[in-house]
Amino acid sequence: MKPLIYIALDGLTKTAALSLIKKLSRLRNSGLIAGYKIHDLWDSYGPGIVKELKAGGAREVWVDIKLHDTPKTIGLRAAAVSAAGADIVSVHAASGLSGLRSAVKQKIRVAAITVLTSLGHSEVKKIFSSQTRATVLRLARIARKAKVWGIVCSAEEIKELSQEKNLISNYIVPGIRFGSTKRDHQKRIGNPWRVIRDGSHYIVIGSLVTSASSPEKVFERVADAVLHNQSRLPATIDT
Repeated sequence: MKPLIYIALDGLTKTAALSLIKKLSRLRNSGLIAGYKIHDLWDSYGPGIVKELKAGGAREVWVDIKLHDTPKTIGLRAAAVSAAGADIVSVHAASGLSGLRSAVKQKIRVAAITVLTSLGHSEVKKIFSSQTRATVLRLARIARKAKVWGIVCSAEEIKELSQEKNLISNYIVPGIRFGSTKRDHQKRIGNPWRVIRDGSHYIVIGSLVTSASSPEKVFERVADAVLHNQSRLPATIDT
C-alpha cells in the first residue's frame, strides 16, 4: 500500500489533531496516509508541534505556511521549518526561481503552490492577466526548474500538467470532494479517483474528514475510492 494522502489538520486544536491521528492510525487503510499538513497549528503552538505530531503517530509533517517573500526571507523561514523536524514546506511558485531555490537549499522538501484552489477563473485572470491553466503551467515550469519536490495544482489542471514531458514531478492536488459535496471555500475541486486517474501522485483531504461526525468512516470511503484505481496510479518520482 503506497502512501498517497496528506490529511490537512486546519482549524484543529493540538488535542483534536493528536486524537484524529490516533484514530486514523488504527484503520485498515492507514498505510495510504503519507502525512499531515498544518499551518495554524504551527502558528498557535510553535515549531515544537512538529515533533509532538510525529510522536503522536504522524509519519510526515508538512508545514503549509505558503512562503511568498524575498529569496533571503524564504530561505531563513524554510530553514526554521526544517530545523523543527518538518518534512515539507510550501512556497508560492510566484516567489520566483530564486525564491524557490532558496527554500530547496534548506534540506527540506519543497511543495510549490501554483494557483490557490480557492481562486475562481475570473479572479485568476484579474490577478495574473492570463487564463488559469496557462498560469498554472507557467508557474509549474518555474517550480520544476528550481527542482522542487512537488507541484501543487487543482483537479482542473492536473491532467494537462501530468502530460507535460518536461514537467515530471510529484503532483499534489488539494480541494478533494465527493460529487454531492458543496464547493464551500474551494472553487476548483475534484473527486479522488478522477484526480489520481488524471496523474496526481498525492491528494490532500481536510474538512472532508476532519469536519465529519465520523472521520474514520469518511476516510475509509476516500481510501476505498483511491484503492479502486490503484492499478492505474503513476509511480511517485523523487527529484
